[in-house]
Amino acid sequence: MNGLPTFSIVVPTYNRSDALTGALAALASLDYPRDRFEVIIVDDGGTQDLEPVIEEFRARMGLSYLRQSNRGPGAARNTGAAAALHEYLAFTDDDCRPNPDWLKAFAAALARGPETLVGGLRINASPECLCCVASQMILDVANAHFNRDPGNAVFFPSDNIAMSRRQFLELGGFDPSFRFAEDRVRCDRWAARGWRLVHWPEAQVDHAKTMGLWGFCRQHFGYGQGAWRFHRARKIRRTGAFTVDGRFYLRCFNRPWTTEPVGRALRLTGLLGIWQAANAAGYLYEKVRS
Repeated sequence: MNGLPTFSIVVPTYNRSDALTGALAALASLDYPRDRFEVIIVDDGGTQDLEPVIEEFRARMGLSYLRQSNRGPGAARNTGAAAALHEYLAFTDDDCRPNPDWLKAFAAALARGPETLVGGLRINASPECLCCVASQMILDVANAHFNRDPGNAVFFPSDNIAMSRRQFLELGGFDPSFRFAEDRVRCDRWAARGWRLVHWPEAQVDHAKTMGLWGFCRQHFGYGQGAWRFHRARKIRRTGAFTVDGRFYLRCFNRPWTTEPVGRALRLTGLLGIWQAANAAGYLYEKVRS
């Protein structure tokens, strides 16, 4: 067991103390030696008092609590990484619940490739929330479409990843100017260095988020804004122009009809239409604004 790598787990949070309690409970239940990992909570300028939540778990694992002004999740992750003490960084979110063998799975992947960016699998833990189901479908299709070769993957969201702290800092961390799509920027910059991305489904987290239609629209409007800035940055760096991959969108809209009853498939298809409308609106808004 002493040969296991050491991890600093960084969790950004913003005004979600109940969600954070669930995340900390999951992290405290990790099947991993307590002297081989630490947890760093970064409060991104929230107004809730998190001290009682943090204090509840201090005796169960190494736990640090940092605060910063509201600058977005990417900046919060950078703050946590700068304070990290261990060889590898693992990132998750306050609404995620890592499985007990989460760090062991990352350790196995990094043993094969110590200088890879490893992305795990996120599972929707709110099947009654149709907006959450639709978001999970988009992610599932993206995984199947863009990460067809797990050993040479393209993209992972930032709520379930691990990498060398040295490489993270060498790359400059997350771009703090991005409040949305910072994960796409990070993966793109990682690959541009010639470093590999590896999809490792054994590293699994349950996503316990719930949201209504307005939250769903806001989220994907923000993703559209981030997408425009991401593609502009790629154009400036001359690392590739924006192209529409129609097969990805066709697979997204086909997915409800292969996995759900007809009535539910109809509602999910409507949500996917809203996803595209909100995404396009955010993209155009950012383009005009900039």
